[in-house]
Amino acid sequence: MDDPGTPAPAGQPITSAGEISHHGEVFGAGWGATFYGVWNLKSGVLVAKFDRDQEGWERAWREFQNLEGRQIPKWRRLGWWTALHIFIGLVVVPLLEVVLISIILTGTGRIGSDENEEIGRQIGERVGLLVFATGLASWLLFVYVRPRTLRWVSSVAVLLSGFIVAVVQAFALT
Repeated sequence: MDDPGTPAPAGQPITSAGEISHHGEVFGAGWGATFYGVWNLKSGVLVAKFDRDQEGWERAWREFQNLEGRQIPKWRRLGWWTALHIFIGLVVVPLLEVVLISIILTGTGRIGSDENEEIGRQIGERVGLLVFATGLASWLLFVYVRPRTLRWVSSVAVLLSGFIVAVVQAFALT
């Protein structure tokens, strides 16, 4: 076992020579007595070592992000892809929610083809903004959140909660 005050050389397993302060899925960033470093958490190997100063920490952090793959991929950055994702979140997802709400209301006999236009307008006003907001938020969470498990959980939770509240409000109006 290494002496706690002695940094582990790059490429050697880390024992007590450093402390990892930021954990990713595969890599971690932290420090030793005289350095900042990036470790492979699976093997315990110090993969990059930098001076223990502000520039060293910035370099270690960039290396950690690079190795961990936490940078936003090119297709998720601003540009036409972003506009497409906003379109999907504002139009496609909410439209699917509205169709499902209509099917539920029709299937339960709450509205029919002979219902007046006023009820439809009231439902649209009450649940429209909620459906659009939760649809957009859910889609953007799905696109941008990492890791994958958190992405799915947060996206589905926002979408379902908004959908349930919208259905309850629609039922209250009919």
